[in-house]
Amino acid sequence: MKSATRIFAASVFTLLGWIAAPSAEAADVRYEWPAVNGIMVNNACATEDTFRTLKPVTICTDTEVVKRTACRYHGETEQCRELAVGEQEKFDEVVHEETRCAAYKVTDLEVSRTVKTERCAEFAPVTEASSGECLRMEEHVYKAPRTYHIAKYELRGGEVGDVYIGSERFVIPVCK
Repeated sequence: MKSATRIFAASVFTLLGWIAAPSAEAADVRYEWPAVNGIMVNNACATEDTFRTLKPVTICTDTEVVKRTACRYHGETEQCRELAVGEQEKFDEVVHEETRCAAYKVTDLEVSRTVKTERCAEFAPVTEASSGECLRMEEHVYKAPRTYHIAKYELRGGEVGDVYIGSERFVIPVCK
């Protein structure tokens, strides 16, 4: 009879919301999803050589310049000026352009799993005069994996900001 009493008590607690009730003060969680060659891993499936989007994504198909600024160094300070439409920069100025998307397209994407990065191939020895800086860079090519550890943050806001609370393993599914 003891087991019947336990089942009854558990049923009463469940009906009253005492068991498995989500906390009203449960924290919001943010995941830091990485992208591989422009596709977020949480919106991807994998083939042997590519990643494909599971849902269509919005991409920018055309941009327009909204502001052009020409800058040059004068001694230790940088002097900048906004360029008018059609105005040319002077020979000693560097131009910075601010652009915005002028046209969008919703589409499915497929990208290569091959990733190319630059990495240090040779470091200087650590001495009193050197902190082990990179002496030579080389291109590193690899196939992006299907498994990632996704950083997980609790959203606290205010001065505290987001707090790292661990990571979760995520495997990109195989495309059907």
